[in-house]
Amino acid sequence: MILDVGATPDFGIPFTGEVLPSAGVLIDAGTVGDRNDELNEIHQLLNLSPDSVVLYASVVSMGVVGPTASVTVAGIALFPGVSTPSSPTIFVTTTYSVTDGNSWIDLETTVTNGNPFPLPIFQITDADITVTRS
Repeated sequence: MILDVGATPDFGIPFTGEVLPSAGVLIDAGTVGDRNDELNEIHQLLNLSPDSVVLYASVVSMGVVGPTASVTVAGIALFPGVSTPSSPTIFVTTTYSVTDGNSWIDLETTVTNGNPFPLPIFQITDADITVTRS
C-alpha cells in the first residue's frame, strides 16, 4: 500500500506517518501468516539522515505487465541548505513492483541532482521507522 501521494489539503505540508514527514512511501496495511510481520512504513532517506527524507508528490504511472504490477511515484528529496519543499533541487522517482510468486517488493529509485554542483549523496536507504507501541 502506498501512503497518499502529495500534501495535506488544509496545510499544504507532507502527510506524516510514524515519526517522519512522508508522502508516497510504502506502508503495510495487514499482516502475513503466523509471523505477523508488522511492517510499519518504509521511508527513503539520503545518507541515513532524517533531515534528508524523500517526499513524493505525484503518480507517474501504474499498471500490470504479465505477472508484475507496478506503480511509479515522483517527488523531491530534502537536503539541508540545498533542496527544500519551497525550492526543490533534488528530484526522485521510485517504482514499487510486486510479482506473483515473489514474497518481496522490488524498489527502483533514481535521484537526479538539479544543482550546478555535486552533492555528497552516498546512500539511499529504505528505512523501516518504528516508534513505541502501546
